[in-house]
Amino acid sequence: MEGHFEVNESDWQTLFVRLGATQVQLSIVVTGGGSGVIQRCFRRPGASRNFVEANVPYSRPALAAFLGEAPIDGSVSQTTVIHMAEVARRRAERLGDRETPIAAGLAITAALPTEPPSEFASRVYIAIDSCGIRRQWLETFDKTMDRLAAEARVEALTLKAVWSIVELSEAARR
Repeated sequence: MEGHFEVNESDWQTLFVRLGATQVQLSIVVTGGGSGVIQRCFRRPGASRNFVEANVPYSRPALAAFLGEAPIDGSVSQTTVIHMAEVARRRAERLGDRETPIAAGLAITAALPTEPPSEFASRVYIAIDSCGIRRQWLETFDKTMDRLAAEARVEALTLKAVWSIVELSEAARR
């Protein structure tokens, strides 16, 4: 799936079948753009087998409350997304209901195209924290990209991140 810009429904369906066969208990946290991935993950039968919760701490105070402190480098940064994923994983550990769970945190923080246009580059950071491993993805968006295309790209990167969680969980079970 490395080169995909647009992800099709069968990519998501394949992912969810594989995820459903794991013991993963996943907590998602999203701030800024990209919250559509929550609907993508939760709007299917059986989502509760793997998804423990979704949080959208959208304001600065809400994000600080979720993290337990104000973000060091601002809301949309590598440091913040890693911290978000760690907190989400710890929440999955506490809130999961599987007998032998594999806790995972998925964090997304994005500054996407807006109106009026921002002076800052549109970008997304995604991080996972599971099985003692952290991975991150960063993508910046061309100034000509519109909001819908940027949201679609966030979904594609999220699919890649959840695939990574599935692969880590399968490796941990071997």
